[in-house]
Amino acid sequence: MASRPESSAAKAAAADFDPVYEWVDGDGSYLLRLNLPGFKKEDFRVHVDPAGRLTILGHRTADAGDGNVRLHRVFQLPSTSDLDAITGRYDANVLTLTVPKLPSAPAPPPPSENEASDAVGDEPTDKKSKVSQEAERLIEAVRARLQGRHKQETAKDQTAASSKEPPAMKVDDRKQEPKAAEKVVKGDDDQDHKEKLEYEAATQREKKGCWKERAPEEGFKW
Repeated sequence: MASRPESSAAKAAAADFDPVYEWVDGDGSYLLRLNLPGFKKEDFRVHVDPAGRLTILGHRTADAGDGNVRLHRVFQLPSTSDLDAITGRYDANVLTLTVPKLPSAPAPPPPSENEASDAVGDEPTDKKSKVSQEAERLIEAVRARLQGRHKQETAKDQTAASSKEPPAMKVDDRKQEPKAAEKVVKGDDDQDHKEKLEYEAATQREKKGCWKERAPEEGFKW
């Protein structure tokens, strides 16, 4: 039984093609370069879905009966990619896709002084009045406590000062004692001096005797 010749569909079976590619993360955009030798611009197409999947589909017929080639490659783009601004260029068998980055959200400016004061002023009036009343009560309590402590310290100082003062009689006694002693000392000195003079006079009289007895001896006449 003769074998059946191969069908045209079997001859046209396509082989999968896995291209060489390069991914570059630039300052403001991403770059995707794919090397597609033997492909023409009309042999492939590029599609991007809302989930950020970039799909490249292509098909070309090989020369000299080598069979067909099928291209199917999927890339997941970063979440910072701007999917609506992707552009592409095909030159010298190299497909270059430019994927811009989404602009970064600027930081919110700090609130101005007027806004900050308005935010503080939005506090309910009832709450502010309660806080102020509580603060006044605390201030009054502290003030009363300080006044009571001041009175106690003043009373202690006065008591200590009065206990240190000596009695009036003792002060007078101390002043009079030196004078009495001085009188006693002076009286003793006068008595001694008087006795000394009397002693010297008596000694002189004993040595010289009475002047009536010494008169004849000294040539006096009555």
